Amino acid sequence: MPTLSPAIAFATVLAAVLATRVFVALLVNTRLPGRRPGRTYLTVLLVTVISLVLASVVAGVLADARLVAADRAILEGLDALRAPAMVMAFAWLTDAGSNLTLAVASVMMATWFAVERHRHLLVGLVVVLMSSQLTLWLAKFGFHRPRPEFTLEILAHSPSFPSGHSLGAITVYGYAGYAVARRLRNGRWRFEACFWTAVLVSLVAFSRILLHVHHPSDVLAGLLLGGLWLVIGVAASERRHDHCARAASQREPGP
Repeated sequence: MPTLSPAIAFATVLAAVLATRVFVALLVNTRLPGRRPGRTYLTVLLVTVISLVLASVVAGVLADARLVAADRAILEGLDALRAPAMVMAFAWLTDAGSNLTLAVASVMMATWFAVERHRHLLVGLVVVLMSSQLTLWLAKFGFHRPRPEFTLEILAHSPSFPSGHSLGAITVYGYAGYAVARRLRNGRWRFEACFWTAVLVSLVAFSRILLHVHHPSDVLAGLLLGGLWLVIGVAASERRHDHCARAASQREPGP
């Protein structure tokens, strides 16, 4: 099996990290006119764009041989990275997207929100988790796409499309990053919270391709489907927060 030069591998990872930092910086520093109207427009825009891209991926998986060929080419192209040390590292990393790890992280988040009485965050978390998991398993057994051939000593048993690890990572860790960033007042720290969340989600998603347990389009679909519900859950949380703030202001006695 060919091996990739360590220098090239390091340069590739460094370039991906720098690109992620630039993207997150642009996202965090985006300002929209008007607080609530701006949020509404952004939510509608994101939901529309993500839905269209997801629909195109689904259509490609169902009927486009070019997407299937691209999946195969990417899996084969990553053979150079599948050195024993890399496989061991990513096999450990992929557990961050396992059902057990995500369940523990979700319970910890829910406990934090309940103890500090952040009901709006709890509402958004419930929306994200329940909706994403329901659509994930409906899609898995609806499409029932076979997994790629297992070439490593790592197995998976559910249908391949979409990737549950990728969806779980972006919903759970993405929502945790949102909840943490929301409490931070310093813009630099908000950026760091969002950036390192994006890095973790990206590594978990990439691990599923590197370990040859998912087609790349499975991972892309998992990220898109999870991202869709993350956007909706964050919007639900913010809407609940605004509702509670208005109710509290109306209860305050006048001068």
